[in-house]
Amino acid sequence: MLTSVELQIKNDDNVDLNYHTGSLLHGLLMQKIQPDYAEELHYNILKPYSQYFYYNKLNNSYIWKINALTEEASEKIIKPSISDEKEKYYLEHKQKFISIEKKEIISAQSYKSI
Repeated sequence: MLTSVELQIKNDDNVDLNYHTGSLLHGLLMQKIQPDYAEELHYNILKPYSQYFYYNKLNNSYIWKINALTEEASEKIIKPSISDEKEKYYLEHKQKFISIEKKEIISAQSYKSI
């Protein structure tokens, strides 16, 4: 199962957001999932997910995209990311807050359907 989700980020505290922010968001992602699964991912050479952060000029918005490559990753990474009701997150390294304005599953398909 391939699943992709986009989370639109609101820059509440005028945080300097750039492509390095993806690393900070990766840390946030690992905090949101079950600790034993996060530890398992830490030791895996091949990761069953990817994530990145970019600025969408067309929509004038910051986007955090998370992709799951397996059913397990979809259940343990994507599901907690979109079901979390919390809207504000503290970026410890920047010592500032960001908000999630919008969460959207943009793709969910089986390998068989591809």
